Amino acid sequence: MRNTVEVYSDFKLPISQDYHLDEILQTMKSLECNHFTGVLLSYKNSTLDPFVVACAVLQHTTTFTPLVAVQPYNMPPHSLAKKVHAICHLYNRRINLNMISGSIKQDLLEVKESLDKKGRYHRLVEYTNIIRKLFASSEPLTWESINYQYDQLTINSALPSEIIPKLFVASGSLSSLAMDAIRSCGDSALMIPDCLDQFLHDFHFPLKDAGLEFGIKINIIARPTADEALQVAKQEKTIFRVRQLFKSQRQQAGMYSLLEKDVFFPRTDMDGDSSLVVGSYDKVTEYLTRYVEYGVRSIIIGNAYTSPEEMKHCGEIIDRLNHCVAAS
Repeated sequence: MRNTVEVYSDFKLPISQDYHLDEILQTMKSLECNHFTGVLLSYKNSTLDPFVVACAVLQHTTTFTPLVAVQPYNMPPHSLAKKVHAICHLYNRRINLNMISGSIKQDLLEVKESLDKKGRYHRLVEYTNIIRKLFASSEPLTWESINYQYDQLTINSALPSEIIPKLFVASGSLSSLAMDAIRSCGDSALMIPDCLDQFLHDFHFPLKDAGLEFGIKINIIARPTADEALQVAKQEKTIFRVRQLFKSQRQQAGMYSLLEKDVFFPRTDMDGDSSLVVGSYDKVTEYLTRYVEYGVRSIIIGNAYTSPEEMKHCGEIIDRLNHCVAAS
């Protein structure tokens, strides 16, 4: 297993008229300077195309790796393979892929998606296994399944092993459908933890024999001291009060470890929210190291891109975390 941790920043892609390229690139360069591995570029019908943004990121950074969300309803697997092959080949760099079954209800309605949740997960497995074959070999592909059929497909999309994309598969619900999909087609199993114990019992232990790396998505507010970090967290008054309420309820149920009682605040019911770790550099690093001990090798930080200051403090955590991993 790798003795480093890849740390990505989330980045909410804007609609085209709300942002300019130079603003996006400045954020990406700042993230790279603060030791982030790369950036998660999400997909929504209404936002900029993440693959176009990924090309701009590769062109203006040195080692930064886009992690691009893929929605199977948006393009067929052979089209994705051709696009990814062209990007990786032209820049001689890797991009990674975050495979999504399709979870944004409005986006699904807009394209008149006909598959139910079970059908979307089955399609995701088919889709992911097809692109694996297309990245691994340029031999003609013959494939017959429920959603995709190919007869001697020849698109010359094979890539050198060092730039073949890593495939992340996320589980939002921890349902049996999601877990089966992760086992069938993922390189890295990704989740938003509600606490370390939940991560272990509902995610790590059921998947530990599948030969996967693990990833988590989480928000972080870290400062030299715990008091400084807490004061920053409290600036989002309404959201933080909700986190405190949820935490109090779960503490009464005996949900958190001693360390989590100090640093961990659960996610709210807001769409796209993640749990929040708040504390000193030492305590935040200590807490994240617990996940690393159980195979987590990728962390997506949901709030790092929001300001240069947060990037800088998260960069300190990245350095400390990788130092701990290398020393272990």
